[in-house]
Amino acid sequence: MLIRRSIFNLLVYLIKDVASLGISFQAAALSFYTLISIIPFLVVVTTLLTFFDVELAFIFKFFSFFLPTVSLESNIIKNLITFITKDRSLFGISGLVISYFISSRLVYVFFRSLRAMFSYSGLITINIFIIILAIPIFLLILLISYITFSLLNYIFIFPNLVEKFGLYLGWGNISHSLLFLGYTISLFLIYFFGVNRKYRRFSITLSISIVMSVLFGMFHLFFTFFIVKVAVSNPVYGAFGGFFGLMLWIYINYIFLLFGARVIYLLEKKDNFEIY
Repeated sequence: MLIRRSIFNLLVYLIKDVASLGISFQAAALSFYTLISIIPFLVVVTTLLTFFDVELAFIFKFFSFFLPTVSLESNIIKNLITFITKDRSLFGISGLVISYFISSRLVYVFFRSLRAMFSYSGLITINIFIIILAIPIFLLILLISYITFSLLNYIFIFPNLVEKFGLYLGWGNISHSLLFLGYTISLFLIYFFGVNRKYRRFSITLSISIVMSVLFGMFHLFFTFFIVKVAVSNPVYGAFGGFFGLMLWIYINYIFLLFGARVIYLLEKKDNFEIY
């Protein structure tokens, strides 16, 4: 009974706290920055990747991996990547520099919102490092992923092993498990290393990352089902819904991500007896 009351009090406190922070407004601002940064970001990434032997198809697969499996949303990213890859010369060196700055600002704004979830009031002293290193770090992750999947493709027995292992565990579709693993690792790295806070609990961060990954995965499946139904029943969405669906997808994912960060902050404070 005491445990239930403690959990209930924590939930009430959490709801009031989240409402006072205005997470929906911060998620809307991040969604806006994301939409205006998509093209500049893809310009920079595809241009820098020309120095490496990376296939265009892999770039598309990497981005679409975290998107709902809806052709409307996937076609938007695919068409953008194809257009930018073919017409990179239109942007020039100055355009590349401007694109780099704009796309890096998205990372900076995201980390500001993340710091707000952890009530971080200190001065942001690493702005220039975030702006300079954000895209190179992403490219490093992209290249590591590309090399990993390329090596696995050479191991011809790997796909059969993965399929059999997934069926044995009852996963059915192994892509769902890979999506869950990708969400968990990404969220843990963001939550644990995103803010240099005084109290940092590995177990709390990992637990919330797993819970949020389950929510992300459920929303991924629900969103795919919902959008397909709407697109079939509403021809207007079939014409214009790809863009609005992408906006909604980005917005709700940011809400989930910021909410998880705030939960971690409150649990870490409670663990250190700062919330009674």
